[in-house]
Amino acid sequence: TYLEEEEDEESLEKIMFQTDKLQNIDNHSMEEVGEVENNPVSKAIARHLGIDISAEGRLAKNRKGIAIIIHGTPLSGRQQF
Repeated sequence: TYLEEEEDEESLEKIMFQTDKLQNIDNHSMEEVGEVENNPVSKAIARHLGIDISAEGRLAKNRKGIAIIIHGTPLSGRQQF
């Protein structure tokens, strides 16, 4: 019904806000990691959207790294002599 859809949208917005908030924080403390509600509705919405709301998943998203992208076909610009 309409009320259930409205509640689901509010829960979804809350989950998205909390996950964005956690992703933007560089230094996590144990209190910050436990902020996302752990109820069945939040779990179902997160699973449907492909969001990992576990503590380990949220910490893994915030790891820093480097990505190297090389454009071009293999051996492009190389000549054999």
